Formats: sequence, C-alpha cells, structure tokens
Amino acid sequence: MASSGPLPSWLMLVAALGGVPFTWGVAYSFYAENKQQNNWLRVEGRVIRSGLTETTRNVTKKYKLDVRYAYWVNGRRYESDSVGGVVWYYTSKSKAQSKADEYPVGSAVAALVNPDHPEEALLEWGHSWWAIAVAFFLGLVWTGAWLAGWYSTYLAPHLRRHEWIR
Repeated sequence: MASSGPLPSWLMLVAALGGVPFTWGVAYSFYAENKQQNNWLRVEGRVIRSGLTETTRNVTKKYKLDVRYAYWVNGRRYESDSVGGVVWYYTSKSKAQSKADEYPVGSAVAALVNPDHPEEALLEWGHSWWAIAVAFFLGLVWTGAWLAGWYSTYLAPHLRRHEWIR
C-alpha cells in the first residue's frame, strides 16, 4: 500500500484535540455520575414486568432487559424501567434470560432513587468501574497514537537532518 505522504498538521491537531478530551470526558462523566449516585436513597420496590426485548441489526439478534418496577417515595408511587448505568445488550439469549431471571415479577427490589428527582431510579448502581477504565484507557491509546504519528511525521525527519543524532 503506497503512502500518500505525511498527514496534514491540521488533521493531527484535530485528532488530538477531539479524541482525547472526548474519551476522557466520557470517563469523567461516568465517574461523576457514580459519585452523585452515592447520595441516592435506597427504597423498596416491586418488579411488575420482567422479560426481554429482541432486536435484529445486521442479521445479529440482540436481547435487552425489559424490567419495570414500582417504588414509593414519600407516599407517592413511581415506576421505572431503568435497571442500571450501562445499557446491556446481549447476543446470547440464555445470558440475557439469566439476567432477567434476577428480577422475577412480584419480587422485592432495592431501588436507588435520586432524592431531587424521585422519578429517576435504578436497580443497579451506576456505571461499572471497567467502563470508566476503558474510556480512560482509550484516551491514553488515542494520545499514544497521536504522539507516534506526530513523532514519525514531524519530529523524526527533523532530527535526522542533524548529524549529532546519527
């Protein structure tokens, strides 16, 4: 594959300025959301629907939890279908079903409720730490790729022109 020459410097700058803040921003937003959820109320609720929804995309079947639960805050009934921080799609129906089986209809659940907005609730606490770590790691990879590209395109040719480097 023939090289068309070095990448334009503006493209290198856009890649650096766009990718790193984006991936680290995602990591930080996951972290901040987890930290905020530490202050949420834990209230009792009841599962009123439990199952799976199936979608097909590019001939791949995907399964998503379809869990709805009711809970009470200050004597008022609320309902939610938000299970947790990361939306899980499964390609294995049996794995998806085993997760749905954790929430049988009629079972008691502990819902985490935002005290400022009681209509906002979760069954599973925030984003998993691996999601935060992956987003942060992608930022590091992006930075490394940008530095390698910058070095090979701009710095290495400049350094080779000086005799003392040889």
